[in-house]
Amino acid sequence: MAKSLLFVLVIGMSLASFSNGQSTNTTPSVTTDNTTYNSGSGACRDCAIRNGIGYNPHLECDKFIQCNFVRNGNLAGFEIKQCGFGTFWDQTLLTCNFIGQVHCPNDPCINGTVSSYKTSGNCAEHYMCTNRVSQAKLCSSGYAYKNGQCVIDTDCNKDAPPKNCCLRCKFAAIRNDPCFFNWQTNGRTYKMPCPPGTAYDIDACGCITAAYTSCAAVCKPIVHIDFETAEPGEYDNYGAVRQNGQAYFNGNSSIRILRLSNVDFRSRISIYVKYRPEFPDQTTQQAVVSNSDCDKPSTIAIIANGQSTEFLAKSVSRSAQTLNTNSSTVWKEIVYEIKSGTFSGQDGLQRDVTQFAGLLEVSPCAFQLGHGNRLNSFRGWIEYVIITRCDDDPFNSTTTTTKPSGIGGA
Repeated sequence: MAKSLLFVLVIGMSLASFSNGQSTNTTPSVTTDNTTYNSGSGACRDCAIRNGIGYNPHLECDKFIQCNFVRNGNLAGFEIKQCGFGTFWDQTLLTCNFIGQVHCPNDPCINGTVSSYKTSGNCAEHYMCTNRVSQAKLCSSGYAYKNGQCVIDTDCNKDAPPKNCCLRCKFAAIRNDPCFFNWQTNGRTYKMPCPPGTAYDIDACGCITAAYTSCAAVCKPIVHIDFETAEPGEYDNYGAVRQNGQAYFNGNSSIRILRLSNVDFRSRISIYVKYRPEFPDQTTQQAVVSNSDCDKPSTIAIIANGQSTEFLAKSVSRSAQTLNTNSSTVWKEIVYEIKSGTFSGQDGLQRDVTQFAGLLEVSPCAFQLGHGNRLNSFRGWIEYVIITRCDDDPFNSTTTTTKPSGIGGA
């Protein structure tokens, strides 16, 4: 295997929500328990728990905090872990993720005063600042990165993995399955996926980029709620009535998806929602989906207005843009999409589209169904909502997302 390709060591990858994809059709199982975890104060406070292990971000983008618990749920201690070269910790996915997929507010390049730096990797590996974002770089053969530049160093082998990477390696290869590896920690073994485009390498003690690998990306939605099978833990329900695979909103009810607060979608998001207004002839703006539950205007919204559906998106640098579709169908099957510099809204066969410049403005508020700041609350039924960054149509049979039962009914 060519070690000259970027070394990417993936530690603590989420088994449940790695939206950039698991590498095969086999989905690793998630250990579930009813233990009450006491993370106390300090580094592990409010840590996210997966498989009995807690995770918190570190002040340095390429590190994270792993919190270890004893059987009764009390904190036993924590460790500071180093992500592999070319990756930052992604607290949303609970994995070391490629830098281009992670928005880290502590990126050394953000303030514009740093041109290059080094935190991990071998003698040739370093980071350059491009447009105030870190990019992984390699010095040429026979050169090492020192004091902000690549200098001649005949002892530097850029093909070698970082020093000490393999001491007491906790990652074991799985025979005939390079897309996964076994992570052995605290007396347990977890089957973990490598990111798409990488494969596990026993010499590197981690996942490295590999041109030959057949590991394919399987993109999963960030949110997939259908009211036939969705568990209450996916959202907080404030008065919406679930019945016959739908949720009814009476104008004073709402559903909040709190984990979508402060999510940076940047310039890519797709929302699929199917709704039916109770009074389709009533022309008042009613919030079907919005990201405003904290007295701030929505930056993303789908709005029912009689037979019309309105779509709203606000970028960091521009005022809010709106689109409009109009159809006489009873059930509105809506697709809200921002990608490749365009903003589009679709209701069945009706579609409106415009150019979208810049990045979506991040909202500190949670996503909501049925309610939105400065909008009337929704009266009617919602059958499903799917929020994703994936390229694929989530209802395509070749993807991992299945269409909720009942979709397509009048």
